[in-house]
This record gives sequence, C-alpha cells and structure tokens, in this order.
Amino acid sequence: MTAPYRALLDAALADPATGIEQLSALSPGELDAALRELVRDRGEAVLPLLTALLERGHGEARRVARRVRYRLSQAGVPVPAPLGRPVLGRRPARPLRAWMSGLDGSGSRAAWILFESAWGGLLLCSVIINDVEGILEAAGGEITKKRFEAELGKLRASQKLPWVELPPAYVIGRVADARATHAARGTSPPPEFTRWEPLFAPPAGLAPADAQPGPAWDPVLAERSAQLFDLPELAGWFLDPERVQSDAVQLG
Repeated sequence: MTAPYRALLDAALADPATGIEQLSALSPGELDAALRELVRDRGEAVLPLLTALLERGHGEARRVARRVRYRLSQAGVPVPAPLGRPVLGRRPARPLRAWMSGLDGSGSRAAWILFESAWGGLLLCSVIINDVEGILEAAGGEITKKRFEAELGKLRASQKLPWVELPPAYVIGRVADARATHAARGTSPPPEFTRWEPLFAPPAGLAPADAQPGPAWDPVLAERSAQLFDLPELAGWFLDPERVQSDAVQLG
C-alpha cells in the first residue's frame, strides 16, 4: 500500500470516524488509488470506512467512495444502500407579524397577517372583519420580503385610519372571532377565505380569546380612561348639527 497514506488509512479503517477530514483532503486520484489498495488488502472490511466517507466526506471524496463501493458490488460483495441525507419535513405555517387598522364608520377594520409558509416562504393574508357581519373580504397569497416591505410602506402612507402592529396571536384571535360570527348567524365567510381558514383555527387546548384572564385592576388607569374619548379613533360617527348647519343652509 502507498506508504504516505498507510498509517492514515489504517487508523481510519480501525475507527471510521477518525481521519475522515484528512482523507477528504487528498486529491481524488490519491484517494482512489489508496482505497483501491485497501480494498485489495481488506476486502469488504473497508465498507464502514466508505460509508463514513459518503456520509461525512466532502465533494470529491464522496464521489470516490461511491465509485469504490460500486466496484465492490460488481465484484459480488453485498453492499448495503447508503443512508440518504435527511429530508426537511413540511412544517405547519406559522404567523410572523400582524397589523390591524382602526374602525371605520361601518364598524369594520382591516387586518394583515404575515405567515411563514410550510416551505419557508412568506404568505400575506389580508382580511376585513366586522363585529356584526363577520369576515367581509379576504385576499392574499405568496409574497417576497422585498415586495411585502414595499406594500407595507404604501399602506401606511395611504391609510387615513390608524394602522398598528400587534401580536399575531391577538390578530388571529380577532379573525377567528369574526369567523365564529358566521356560525352564530348562519352565514358563510367569502369563498376567498377558505384557503386561509386552517391558519386561524385555534390550537387544541387553547382557551378562546374571551376566556383569557384580563389585566389586573389599576385605579390610576381607570382614572385616566376618560381621556380615551378625546382620541379621534373613539370619536362618534355622527356630525354635530351646529357645526354643519351653515354648510347645510348653503347647500339647501
């Protein structure tokens, strides 16, 4: 056997986990010649070393090991099939980020939920929900990160209502509540929502959103709560007659 590689090959043969990196560093021609001699000397005892090279070797080393295994099989030596590389399983889609708009005059609001798909891509679901009617509209599909960032920027620039990022679980809960409204009313959500519906099903054992414990009573926050009515989002939907009376007279 070629002297420079004898000690290395003997050590790797005794313990296939040893010397794989060094063997992989040999040129394809050197490794092929050394393994040929080793096969002539040891026969099928070389199989564990070839398997280790196939599983943990680099590039050309794996190809050389595959050729040597093939020669052994052609010589009548039983060669077990090599272990395949692990295949990534399909993961369930998971929510990454979510947004909701303020309520409009009809009591409806929009929601965006960005999901990571089963294969690692991005899915954007856009819905409009109403506390009374349920899910009014649904749209979306696959989207690249670059396009999503562009769409989000345009949305923020064009929307008159507040558009707030919220925990995905909260937004999903609101959409699930809207879906439940259809069951209570005997209606159905729009057909476009069908493809998204599995993503809004609550996990087994998870309590409904309304059953989650609320925050502890805080008298300071309660005292300040009246200030909420000064926010535009909580303003009434009806116009003050005195403020529009002059305009109404002119139009009349």
